[in-house]
Amino acid sequence: MKATTGSSQTEPNPAPPLKGCDDVESLAEKYWALFYEEGPIELEEFLQQIKAGKHGDISPKEIDDFLDEMLATMLGNIQVKASESPEYEAMRADVEIQTEQRMARLKAEYGSRGSTDSPRGGN
Repeated sequence: MKATTGSSQTEPNPAPPLKGCDDVESLAEKYWALFYEEGPIELEEFLQQIKAGKHGDISPKEIDDFLDEMLATMLGNIQVKASESPEYEAMRADVEIQTEQRMARLKAEYGSRGSTDSPRGGN
């Protein structure tokens, strides 16, 4: 674990790949479908795609919920890594803070705090 683990990539969940983003329900499912089908994608890039309407009409609350879910996954991954080595454990608190701050920034920019509550995408 490096000190910049505020990275927006997370390890894939064990769910099988999903075909076609238009057929899935949640943003997390859309994110993981892209992850499995096209390779790792930064959260900010995915959020920019949402903002551009690539994934249909998405409400700011859905973005907030997605980012909360991704934060929980990332913090879980950090805790697992911290348990693997004393070096990682020593960095855990700082990395968790960096990760929480980054997610708060993304939420402020793309979620309900950064919008007027109108759906993203779908012109």
